[in-house]
Amino acid sequence: MSRKSQKSASARARLARLAYPARFDQESRTPQQRRWVMSLNGRIERFEISASVPDRMRGMLFREPDEVTRLLVPCHDIHTFGMRYPLDVAFISKEGDVLEVHRNVSARKRLKRKGASMVAERFSQSGDWLKAGDKIRLGASHE
Repeated sequence: MSRKSQKSASARARLARLAYPARFDQESRTPQQRRWVMSLNGRIERFEISASVPDRMRGMLFREPDEVTRLLVPCHDIHTFGMRYPLDVAFISKEGDVLEVHRNVSARKRLKRKGASMVAERFSQSGDWLKAGDKIRLGASHE
């Protein structure tokens, strides 16, 4: 098995440990583009998984603001160079524990967190979101 496929398999295994049984959204084209849901204290939030290197490198760059949270897996280090809009960023452990949250992160910043296995990113929004100490569960959308 090549190093690239080992890393990809490792990312899928991390997600499988967090996921609960659910179905894929049948309208989606590829696994990376499928819409997933995140359960947090009974609240459901939609997100997309970015597991390939190009998807993780691009992140939110060149995107217009939307309501979707993107989960970068594996990831523990992000930057906002070239970003036109502020972001909300959460570092998450492989067990699904939210380790650290940064709200309204402006352009030209670099954030990293030792021990993080994935990063949740979204365009900055007001209101409740993830908080340090929260536990997330992941699954595919039933819609």
